[in-house]
Amino acid sequence: MCVSATFWLKYGILKEDSVIMIVNSTGMVLGMMYLAVYYYFCTNREYVFKMLSYAVLVVFPVLCYVKFYVLDLATAMNHLGFVCSVGTILMYGSPLVSVSQVVRNKSTEYLSFPLCLANFLVSGMWFVYGRMVEDLVMQVPNFIGSLLGLIQVSLFALYPSGGAKKYDMGGSGSII
Repeated sequence: MCVSATFWLKYGILKEDSVIMIVNSTGMVLGMMYLAVYYYFCTNREYVFKMLSYAVLVVFPVLCYVKFYVLDLATAMNHLGFVCSVGTILMYGSPLVSVSQVVRNKSTEYLSFPLCLANFLVSGMWFVYGRMVEDLVMQVPNFIGSLLGLIQVSLFALYPSGGAKKYDMGGSGSII
């Protein structure tokens, strides 16, 4: 969340779009607060620190590239927009990592319905905003995110969170 908000914040600054700047500034601050709380309570701080280091190793070079190596604003926006788009699609699609487990177990217990619904709604709203400001960099990943969110939400209709009941065929009548 933090990495995505950082990239979108920079995109909003380059585009001079106050909506993108306000929303992603807020997202970045909330993401940092979440990370701080998570880090404080986690049991494997070394792993979390390593993941945070990787995030910095992704964010810093991209922002430096956009700031110091790209000479014109349009190219900077296109390159950063591509990074934002890829990151957004990955973020919206990340709950789908559990799909094989959901289908195999016929249960959505490994998916978070509020997260999947939020993905669907938020990506839909950003898609509409992208249409309003005529920005394909916002429209494309958020349209894809809406589709991914719809798939995620539809899994809850197809597979209840309790899962398929498996019966013991040994005659004991107990549910496994």
